[in-house]
Parts: sequence; C-alpha cells; structure tokens
Amino acid sequence: MLGQRPRSVVHDSCCRWVTRTTTRSPRCHGVHQYSKTDNGDVIVIGAGVVGLFIASRLLQRGHTVVLLESAQGLCGGATGAGQGYIWQSHRDPLAVGAWKMAEQSKQEWKELLSPHVQEEEDLYDENGSLLLATTEQESVALKERVESLHKHGGLHAEYLSSYDDIVCVEPSLRDSRIELYAGVVTPSDAQIDGRRAVDVLFTSCVAHGRERFVSRFGHAVESLILRDDGGEGQCAQGVVLDNGHTIYADRIVVSAGAWSGQMLSTWLGEQGDAWKERIVPRRGHLLVCTIPHTDTTRQLRHGIMEAKYTHHYSQKGAADEYDVTFTATENALDGSLLIGSSRELLSSTMKDSWVQDAQPHVVRDILDRARDFLPQLLDENMTIRDVRVGLRPFATHHHAGPYIGPVNGIGGLFVSSGHEGSGLTLAPASADVLMHHLFHDVSIDADIEAYTQTVYT
Repeated sequence: MLGQRPRSVVHDSCCRWVTRTTTRSPRCHGVHQYSKTDNGDVIVIGAGVVGLFIASRLLQRGHTVVLLESAQGLCGGATGAGQGYIWQSHRDPLAVGAWKMAEQSKQEWKELLSPHVQEEEDLYDENGSLLLATTEQESVALKERVESLHKHGGLHAEYLSSYDDIVCVEPSLRDSRIELYAGVVTPSDAQIDGRRAVDVLFTSCVAHGRERFVSRFGHAVESLILRDDGGEGQCAQGVVLDNGHTIYADRIVVSAGAWSGQMLSTWLGEQGDAWKERIVPRRGHLLVCTIPHTDTTRQLRHGIMEAKYTHHYSQKGAADEYDVTFTATENALDGSLLIGSSRELLSSTMKDSWVQDAQPHVVRDILDRARDFLPQLLDENMTIRDVRVGLRPFATHHHAGPYIGPVNGIGGLFVSSGHEGSGLTLAPASADVLMHHLFHDVSIDADIEAYTQTVYT
C-alpha cells in the first residue's frame, strides 16, 4: 500500500522497484482532473490489498467510495512485493481469533479467484505447503504442530519424519546442502499472485461505475479536514491532497500499510504522536528468478518454507533482528521462482526507513540461504529477473495482529493496518471487521471480535 505518505517524509525512490519489474507493469492511472463528484460516503487511503478489499465491501453495501493512492499505480508497496502465501500450516490454531480470520479469508480468496483459474491458473494455486525442520528441536515442534492443526484447527497435515520422506514429496530438495530433519505437508494451503489478485479486486470496484467509485493516483494526502463534533472532540470530514485539492466524505479509512502510523502522527500532531511508534516499516526482499528448463513439469511441487519462519508470527520480541529465512514458491503461469525472504525492522523516524531500493547484501544473504536448500535449481544458470522490495506494516504492540478500528478522539476516522506479512492472508476478514466498526450492523465471529478488540486497545 504505497504511501499516502505525509509530505514531510522523503520518498524520491520509493516506487523504483515497481517500474523495474519485468514480469508485468502495474496498472498506471496517472494524474486525473478533479471535480465535485470526487466526494463520497467514504474515503479509503491506500490502494493495496487491504484498502481494495475495504473499498469492495463498501461498494457491495451501496456506498460511494473515493480511493486515494500516492503511487502512480497499483501494487506499489507490500502487496506487490509479497510471496502470495494463503497458508494456515504456519499459524497457531490455539490463537483462535487470528486463526479464524485466516480461515475465513482463505475461503473468500478461493471464492473470488476460482472463476479466473481457467483463464490464469496461478490466481489461486492450491498446490499445498511444505514446512521444513533443520534442527532436532524444530522437528519436535513440527510434530506437535501437526497434532495441533488436526485437533484444534481441523486441518489435514502430514508429518514427514525423514529426509527420504521429504524428497519423495518434494524432489527439488534432493541435493539439499543442509540437513533436513522433518517436514509437514498441508495439501490445502495455496499461493496467489498478489498483483493479479489486486487487479481482480480493482476491476470489480470499477465495475460499480464512475458514480459509485472514484480512484485517484499520483498524489499524497497532505492533511485532514477536521471540524468540532459539538462536544469536546473533533470529526474528520475530508482530506487535502498535496496538489491542494480537497475531497469530502463522512468517513475516512487509513489503510496505507507501513506509512499509516507516520501519516496519523503527522496529521494529528500531539494527539496522534503515538501512532508513529505503533506501526513501523519492516523491510523485506524477494527475488524473482528464472530457471532454464525445457519441460512443462513444475520445478516445485509445493510452496516451501523453513520452520523458523513461524517465529515471525509468535515471537514479536525478536522483531528488531535482521533475519533471512528460506522460502520458495513457483509462479504456475510463467514458471519463475519466488525466493525469499528477509525482515529488517526500521525506525519510522529515519529517512532511510522509507527506501525501497534493493540492498545488495540482503540479496546475497537470501540467495546463499536458498542455495543451501535448492543448489541444483539455483545454480550458475539461474538469473535474478527482479528484486521486489516492500515495507511490511509492523504493529509494535505485544499482540500478533493488526490495528483495525476507530482512531480514538477523532470521529469518522478509522485505521486498518499493521498486518506485517499477512496483508494478503487477512485482507478479506479485516474488511469485514472494519465494516463492523464503521456501521455496527455487521456481525462478526465472537473470537475474531475479541481478538481485534484486544489488539486495538
């Protein structure tokens, strides 16, 4: 969700990776003329997957929506740089609210994208997942995970207790340089192409017509328009763009990913100062690799992830560490391999925190780690076609979840951000939670409500 960033933040190179991508160009909308019809019931700031699902839900309810995005096209932030995991095997079913959000979102993704599978088979690629243990301790943890997935999540998963079992289901790992102690295969896990999925969402919004849906790209929101609410508080009633244009709405939703906290802090001054520490950027790199091969068989039978990746969902205290963890998926349409991934927590107050240029040392670290697992595929004949760099919106509270709900003290202002690496996974359910806060006539699961309320407060 590339930044509806505050004007004070330096962002000269933030979009550079988007134009460097060779697989496809983002949908480019350019700069538009404005008119009074740009006003709407709800302004949604941020055209990543979270913002687009919110816009889609609002349109389905009959509201008029104005979507604002400072980038020139879709997929300028974390959404376009993601690997596309729609997995549950790496999550904890005992974290019931978060588990149900992921479960609900997965079903919604499948329903949304399945009609497009015959046209582009990679839109919802249910080829399963493979978690790998590289230590004895991880192998014990994976066995316990399988039992928990069965018992508490109702999810079928198979424990692989030996190297031979692992390479039988995933031959690409046969020449692994690292010892593989165990694995877990979950057939129902899936991958999606985040960029194409966002195109589907955006197209569905546009289909509601110009009278109902307006999208504006290429200008950042510079400030909020506030009015007294008749008591001691204030209400948001519109925004001012960096070109001076004003847009009015009854409700404003900030879903601008890593930039959300900085934006709220800048706009609200002392009243919103805490937000710049609540949501901070966590930079990640992903390599898009081309592997020469002559047949049409898949190079990877599953999406692959080493088990220590699961710590990112359960050990928030380790967030300040630079980390590289092996992940790999195959794009079912063009056969390219997506190899990851890195995590690097950045300070929201540092200028370099908002840079999305590829860091050479990170690319080397990712490739070195991946070659420990896939040395034959990632040999000297492999080429790195693209390096995707995105800023994950990291929520710094001790709960492992996003902020979804009203911004305290400002009527009509809402936020949905802090999903970290789970924006694609949780976006559908997050939109439903936000509808609950916006209109109070939407019922949501009690466990999800308790989870999101706990996270927010």
